[in-house]
Amino acid sequence: MKKAIVVIGVLFIALETGSALAGDMKKDDFVKIWNEVRKSVADGDRAKWLELTVPAEPGKQITPEDFAKAKNALLDVYPDLKSVRFLKFDANVNAALFVLQTYLDDKNYITLDAFKFICVSNKWKLSGHVGGISFPSKGIDVENTIAKELKENKDLQLMPESTLAPLSLPATTDSKR
Repeated sequence: MKKAIVVIGVLFIALETGSALAGDMKKDDFVKIWNEVRKSVADGDRAKWLELTVPAEPGKQITPEDFAKAKNALLDVYPDLKSVRFLKFDANVNAALFVLQTYLDDKNYITLDAFKFICVSNKWKLSGHVGGISFPSKGIDVENTIAKELKENKDLQLMPESTLAPLSLPATTDSKR
């Protein structure tokens, strides 16, 4: 009974604060954010880009001049999802993860890139590239190697700190997640 009360209390607090929990979001919602980030870069809309992303270095924002210079690099960092292979989507209370196979035209290497979304002030934002791996494609079973990396490579997972609920639960609840 205590667990049910805690869950109801957490849901009530989330509803009261307007928290945008990942459980309420679907893969398509994060794809929409991704596409808005790409559009803001393509349009040169720094203000919109800043609204949709988390700075690589907390407290530092890219200058308008540097943003304009970085346009092509940013479009490369955030590839068009039509030009990649979507391998994995994972989400929890306050984080979500995309894993993409990028550079599909490279016949010599397989490149997997992970991108994380986090909830900041009740708004989902793309926090950027968080990890990846590139390996030669010759002489290996590519699909089995990709499956193994998706399962075992910590750079392609939501990290433990992103699985913690934003609210502390009483010690009487099961804290294994």
